Amino acid sequence: MQIRRCATLFFELRDDATFDLAHLLAGGDGLRRRTRWLALAPHLDAEWKSPRTSVIKGMPTSVA
Repeated sequence: MQIRRCATLFFELRDDATFDLAHLLAGGDGLRRRTRWLALAPHLDAEWKSPRTSVIKGMPTSVA
């Protein structure tokens, strides 16, 4: 069996914000924010949500 590995793989930190009325009524700004890592590869048709985020949680979120 031959396994083909992708030569290029990008990891992207994505932030999502959704409106939450309960959070707004509790005195917050009304937004629930969620940060997640996505893997982007040229051979995939869509972005891939990594189920094993513990591997990349220690990575820096920005590059100086």
